[in-house]
Amino acid sequence: MDRAIFTFVLLCSCAHVGYTSKLIVILMDGFRWDYFDHVDMPGFAKMAKDGVKVDYLQPEYPSLSYPNYYSVMTGLHCESHGMVGNYMYDVNQNKSFLIGANPDQSVPLWWDDAEPVWVTAEKRGKKSFFYFWPGCEVTIRGVNPTYCKHYELSLVPQFEYSLQQATALVKNNSADIIGIYLEAPDHYGHKFGVKSQNLTQVLKEIDDRLARFRQSLTSSGLDKDVNIMIFSDHGMANVTKTVDITNAFDSEDIKVLLPEVPYVSIWPMEGKLEKVYNDLISANKSNITVYKRESIPDRYFLKRHPRTAPIVIEADQGVLIKAPWICSECNDITFSSYKGMHGYDNVNPEMRGIFRAVGPAFKGNFTNKPIAIIELYQIMCHILGLKPNAHNGTWSNVAEMMIKDGTSAGKKNGISTLFILTTIFATMFALSLTNAA
Repeated sequence: MDRAIFTFVLLCSCAHVGYTSKLIVILMDGFRWDYFDHVDMPGFAKMAKDGVKVDYLQPEYPSLSYPNYYSVMTGLHCESHGMVGNYMYDVNQNKSFLIGANPDQSVPLWWDDAEPVWVTAEKRGKKSFFYFWPGCEVTIRGVNPTYCKHYELSLVPQFEYSLQQATALVKNNSADIIGIYLEAPDHYGHKFGVKSQNLTQVLKEIDDRLARFRQSLTSSGLDKDVNIMIFSDHGMANVTKTVDITNAFDSEDIKVLLPEVPYVSIWPMEGKLEKVYNDLISANKSNITVYKRESIPDRYFLKRHPRTAPIVIEADQGVLIKAPWICSECNDITFSSYKGMHGYDNVNPEMRGIFRAVGPAFKGNFTNKPIAIIELYQIMCHILGLKPNAHNGTWSNVAEMMIKDGTSAGKKNGISTLFILTTIFATMFALSLTNAA
């Protein structure tokens, strides 16, 4: 009897152990999918050989940062998670979301339509650490990450700092998910343009830091316990033209106008929607398309959220739209000059991003077909052993990248089928010994 009890207790004490590898996610803002074609990046090449890559990652529309940050972390289209632009206006609350310009962007109302993966992880007792990640400082659905290093312009020095912190956390077994945000590719792409020498140099520096980081994990024997996912929110296109719509309408007819350069949102005064729309159409400006909200293409998955503006203007690829900022908090915002820009139609090749991953959950030297950015959420949940919330991803689109024993078919609640069967047979054997005694 003693032997049977001992065997049963031993087996039960192990049964809670599931998929225990850690996850590091690195968001490289504005890293275009084809930068590898003209910049030698051996660190990324080795990561692809050791792990997986996709041909390209398709962003959500608008191909702007905040909408895609949240699609990555929730697996939802913009019209579902509510982050419909970098600059937004909420009619019911009479509040504006203006990145870097006002504190209202940290009010939970902008974020609570969806639950990012770190919130779900924290609810399940897991620990999440984020470095310079936009939004990690916000209390979402009453939950904060274990640690948040607030956003600041994250260039190569900040990236190196974040990687050092991630290494320490992995060594100490202190974190389940670590998020690192790097703005450098986006910053230099905007300022100097695609294929500029300045951007090329920064990409090489990023590649070097990545290679050294992976080597440090390997030399410490930690690479077999850590999954690394690297992705970008969108690509970048060189600017070719500016279209000025300042005189295309009467500003007295406008309550709020947020011109995000390639993507303009307009809230007309009450009763003025038709007039503003007709004025914009009559101006006959080339290289832009004016939509009423209900006529926004379905494939943009944008028009069904109430924060999407009644009138939206889309610019053609490479075109900037010049218009006045109109809102109560917009006094300090001015039109900026850029050599590179994003925010355009999300199917344009220049807007495509990257995805690379390596670790025990992923195959080696495997290239997957292109996937949408909404597909990444389910991979993160799977690695962390979390049941995903409702999302727009499809597992079959990513399943081929994963080690088969690590897929949802091979696991149940983090316990492998083989382990369950072994447990059953071992327990039965122990009981038979007891009966024989």
